[in-house]
Amino acid sequence: MAMADLGKVSRIAGQVFGSCLSFGAVGKTSAPGQLSIEDLRNAENYLELH
Repeated sequence: MAMADLGKVSRIAGQVFGSCLSFGAVGKTSAPGQLSIEDLRNAENYLELH
């Protein structure tokens, strides 16, 4: 997982590379580039593999 703006893709596209986990914030973020749980869910749903 990477950080800051360039790292956002690593937070949402893990399933493309075989990962089944990610890390999002509920409330205040704790790391640069961290997404809210809502944004993370929306992005993962958009990229969902079938």
